Amino acid sequence: MKKYLLSILLTLAALGILQAQVTTDPVFFTDTDSVTIIYDATKGTSALEGVSSVYMHSGVITTSASGTGWENVIGNWGQADGVGEMTQVPGENNLWEITILPRNYYNVAAGTNIYRLGMVFREGGPCTSCREGKSDANGDIYVNLSTGELEGRILSPTADPVVIGEGDSVSFEFAFRKFVDYTIDFGDGTQDTGDSTKSTSASHTFAASGAYNVVVTFTDDVDTAMLNTQVIVSGNSPVAALPAGVQRGINYYGTDSVTLVLWAPNKAEAYVLGEFNNWELSENSLMYQDPDGDHFWITLSGLSANVEYAYQYLVDGTIRIADPFADKILDPDDQYI
Repeated sequence: MKKYLLSILLTLAALGILQAQVTTDPVFFTDTDSVTIIYDATKGTSALEGVSSVYMHSGVITTSASGTGWENVIGNWGQADGVGEMTQVPGENNLWEITILPRNYYNVAAGTNIYRLGMVFREGGPCTSCREGKSDANGDIYVNLSTGELEGRILSPTADPVVIGEGDSVSFEFAFRKFVDYTIDFGDGTQDTGDSTKSTSASHTFAASGAYNVVVTFTDDVDTAMLNTQVIVSGNSPVAALPAGVQRGINYYGTDSVTLVLWAPNKAEAYVLGEFNNWELSENSLMYQDPDGDHFWITLSGLSANVEYAYQYLVDGTIRIADPFADKILDPDDQYI
């Protein structure tokens, strides 16, 4: 099959703002507030589960609220010198905490904005090939500082997306920087509303299989902001025969269409997520399953020639995997991969 100048690549994961394995107390903090950073070693890569000592290796991001470049890094990799050493949360084997005053801890000059903190965690050492605690995608973890403006955070569920079965319920918990009025749209035609609060919770039952975008809109009567998360109600991919002549991986048609074929035996459902669908789970990103039960496929149209699109697969709601036939593999921590 002729290959045209349309290239698709795989990315391991989009960089998150606050991964589930790190929480802070208080939820909203500025660069001059004392904040306790709490790391759950059972989440993310979970390589530090059960270790006896944990260090935080971290820095500040001063370029923007979405920047990823660390500055003023604190931590001496592999050394057991106490710099960045965390304390085990009493009664918890895998929760570790450290309390810092960001501007002082990172020695950031007055007048320089601190937008977020970047961090990874390691075993205590001394070690040369230290085990690391990183994000689900084996990348850095980022925590945004408060701007003092209208802000909100999703405290529960910590997974995004959260995967449930048909007829199951999800408990949501949200926190707000200011007193707000809010509306929660559960993505299935139902809503929940409230007013004049800094926090709220709601439990909702999702009856049918599919992907639901849960959107929280909140306002302080001056500004309006939104939070969103996704719920996947596991079911089965629709069954349809593979198009004639396709093979595993990327199949090109002209300059604007491809068919992706994923080999995933003994699985029930698969989605494709990428730049072409804004990384959103929806009925349009649900792949078909071939009657053989081993292959999933989807045809994407309207793509742009000479553009590389990043994508990945989500299988059975929990497994994010690469396409072994992708033209490139992107590593969020290495620009050359």
